Amino acid sequence: CQNLPECIGFLSLYAQIPFFIVDKYIRPLSMPALKIFLAINRHSVFKKRSNHYGRCFLKHDQIREISGTHKKKISKYLHELEDAGLIEFQNHQYMKNGEFRSYNFYSITWRKIVDRLKIAASKREKEDGK
Repeated sequence: CQNLPECIGFLSLYAQIPFFIVDKYIRPLSMPALKIFLAINRHSVFKKRSNHYGRCFLKHDQIREISGTHKKKISKYLHELEDAGLIEFQNHQYMKNGEFRSYNFYSITWRKIVDRLKIAASKREKEDGK
């Protein structure tokens, strides 16, 4: 890094992925799917009060640019991630000014698993405390 103060600012931003996700999926996922998974995590919103918590909107061109994955193969790897239970994705199409437009909507599903585990642990603590 040539501009250290700028780099330090960037170091405060990170995408956190639990070890159990890394341990469980690093070997079975293909490298392109793993790169796409990291890209989606990197661009997802994780502010607790956000309406888009654990979600992002990326175009295939953006995924290609970030991951280096050929554009024609991106759908294949997105399905690999969805089949593994790591993401959900939808393509929304709409008409604007007489033209069809679309956007891709990705949800990080492992965040839901973590949230459910936290809720279950909290309930167990309360039950054990009675």
